[in-house]
Amino acid sequence: MHGKKREEYKAKMRDPKTAKVLSQKAQQWHVLMKELGDRRTNDSETTTTLALLGKALLVNPDPVNLWNHRRELILDELLQSNKEEEDKIVHRERALTTTALKNNPKAYGAWFHRKWILQKVNPPSNILEEELGLTSTFLKADERNFHCWNYR
Repeated sequence: MHGKKREEYKAKMRDPKTAKVLSQKAQQWHVLMKELGDRRTNDSETTTTLALLGKALLVNPDPVNLWNHRRELILDELLQSNKEEEDKIVHRERALTTTALKNNPKAYGAWFHRKWILQKVNPPSNILEEELGLTSTFLKADERNFHCWNYR
């Protein structure tokens, strides 16, 4: 990363404890991705699948295929929902993307998903004002975040 020498990074990766932790995380990620792949082909229970997708996207908000899978499930939810349920879905998705963006403020998929959910419903003006406040917060942290500028 910026300001860190490559040798420092390589030395850290050679540490057996670090290597073991990274190996365990990679194994957990692999298991989670397999489970999500199986759920996509087997038409599994939506609530559990959304929870697993949320878990995966909080760890790594970059895989676009996970966001796409999530959107497919949400479209089904929105077709069967009333206004109150729709508001809960929007709140849930905004909370997920906010947390994902705090972990990685330049995650294109998270910004796109946030925009998509707001375009699917007709949010009240107070939500749009909150969105402007969120973009201000992210731009104060890094004014070069073009993902945030595009969203705004």
